[in-house]
Amino acid sequence: MGCEEKSKKKYKPVSVGAINSLAVVMESQLWEGKVGDKVREYFAAPMVGLTWEEPVFSIEHMPQQVFTGMTRHRRSVLFVSLDSLDVAHIKTDLYATPQKVGVIKAQTEEQLMANLEEGAEKIIASFKENEIEEAQKRFKRSLSKDKVLEEKFGISLTIPSIYTVGKEEDNFVWIDRQIQKGTMNIIAYTLPADSFKN
Repeated sequence: MGCEEKSKKKYKPVSVGAINSLAVVMESQLWEGKVGDKVREYFAAPMVGLTWEEPVFSIEHMPQQVFTGMTRHRRSVLFVSLDSLDVAHIKTDLYATPQKVGVIKAQTEEQLMANLEEGAEKIIASFKENEIEEAQKRFKRSLSKDKVLEEKFGISLTIPSIYTVGKEEDNFVWIDRQIQKGTMNIIAYTLPADSFKN
């Protein structure tokens, strides 16, 4: 590499935000009307498969003029605006890394809602993928050193240190962690190979 050659990679700060949080950048007039209702319909819908009601994303609305400085470093951002462009797409690492920015633009409110309907599924999938990677990265920072599954059953399982052994018997291990509305559990035991019929 010569003296004149320099890396063309631009530094981007590390993204911030709670897991499954979403910054929605749009003017208050849109947020408080039918376009905002459509955003909430998709991005704050109840999570399918849970026994309690929890939204897909915890949404924080902010007008465009507030979306400056550190607020641009959010990991998941949905940008919705009236514009001469008509688009629904995803940008990666626009202001920080890792970051996904869903962009919805259109000339009218009706077209904004149509673009939301068209792009929501793909944008949500992209946000979720990013959130899963972030959650896994956070889990890996503090892994359990407990070897009970390896010692009892000869299996290894990478789990966060927040999980603890709740009950251990000859052929049974119950590992759990407290969550807001109960516990999350891992139960391990063995059965004879012929216990299940094909």
